[in-house]
Amino acid sequence: MSKKILSFEEYVREADRSEEIEKEVAATGEVQNLEDEVEDNAEEVEVAEETEEVAETEEEEVAETEEEVTETEEEEVDETEEEVNENPALVAMAASELMKETYEKACEEAKAYENDDYDEHTVESYMAENAALIAALAADKLKEAYESVHDKEMSQEQFEAACESMKESYAKKIDEIMTPPNPVLDTVKDKVGL
Repeated sequence: MSKKILSFEEYVREADRSEEIEKEVAATGEVQNLEDEVEDNAEEVEVAEETEEVAETEEEEVAETEEEVTETEEEEVDETEEEVNENPALVAMAASELMKETYEKACEEAKAYENDDYDEHTVESYMAENAALIAALAADKLKEAYESVHDKEMSQEQFEAACESMKESYAKKIDEIMTPPNPVLDTVKDKVGL
């Protein structure tokens, strides 16, 4: 049987979809009202009624637990917002920590991507597609943030200039990482003040 070669987005979508299917399967394991399927036998109807009572009790307990969890989450959000308002550095730290966690997950996915049945699926191709995805997200959020802060639409010229700046910054960092350290050059730069 021939298998379809998945693009990066399709691969990620399928991985996300498998999690959704697991959740759906877990949800279908819940108690259902089968009263309509019960025959007119009195003994069977009593069992069905008892099951309904148990289900109603369980639903009430779940509702109470959900309310408690919601209240706790709201309190945690309020506390976090207060901390962020007091210390703006936490915002940047939180975003960078989230990105670090995201790339740890991307690393795991890249390994799984290379270990699948397709020879052309490599860590390198996964990360290249991931870089393209990140570029698209960054450009979109750049425009959204600008328009939110300035309460006006970003002009095409401003958008292009900002994208060029991001592109240069990304390329510069990649170039720095690709260049092996040179202790002699570093010493000279230190003495000259570069």
